[in-house]
Amino acid sequence: MGANPDKLDLENLVADAGGLKMDTKVFRGCVESQKYKEAVQTDVLEAMKSAPSDSDIRARKSTPQGVEGELIVGAQPTASS
Repeated sequence: MGANPDKLDLENLVADAGGLKMDTKVFRGCVESQKYKEAVQTDVLEAMKSAPSDSDIRARKSTPQGVEGELIVGAQPTASS
């Protein structure tokens, strides 16, 4: 899912679940019932609170696959640059 953030509609999620050998009928029913909606929303909000902001992160080199190098979070002395 993380690799395809533009494909989070129900049909794609069910297809992904099938690819993971999950029971797609049970998965679809769970999503449609919104049984865990509140718990998921709580987890997402908590993750957003603890994630560093864009201004707190620097990377050594960007690549098409992501980032190479070490993650630097927060203000650092000039020598760290």
